[in-house]
Amino acid sequence: MPVTLAPAPAAAAPIQPFTVTVLVNVAMDNGRFANFDGYQEGRPVAEVSTTAGQVLRMRFTAVDEQAAAEAAFSVGNRQSRDDLGQTWPHDVRSVSVGDVLRVEDDHGRAIHLAVLGVGFDKVDPPRNTVPLQGSPATSRGAAPRS
Repeated sequence: MPVTLAPAPAAAAPIQPFTVTVLVNVAMDNGRFANFDGYQEGRPVAEVSTTAGQVLRMRFTAVDEQAAAEAAFSVGNRQSRDDLGQTWPHDVRSVSVGDVLRVEDDHGRAIHLAVLGVGFDKVDPPRNTVPLQGSPATSRGAAPRS
């Protein structure tokens, strides 16, 4: 009687490092936050920074960009830390629908993923980037004018 062998298990996807930067949607529409309408090209976004003012560049080891984005979403909702132990700034609203995650590998290749109600959608890089300080996404006051 012939013996049937089970197929070999699929090879695990290689794990690689990614850097994720969050661009929060700061658009307003008639006095309400417009981010819940979803990301719309041309509306203003702001790079999230630490309370010390440096752009928050979160590091994750993941199988792909989607997994890195999911890990960043978790940090951005104050549920975890990144691989470097960084947490979400206490004075910035959590990651939400309409925000954009820039996910970059160590070779400089980047994709931009808009946060949906469930999951992410690949989008072009945002062109209307504004300062986070003084925006509706943070309690940090506007920078003094010089």
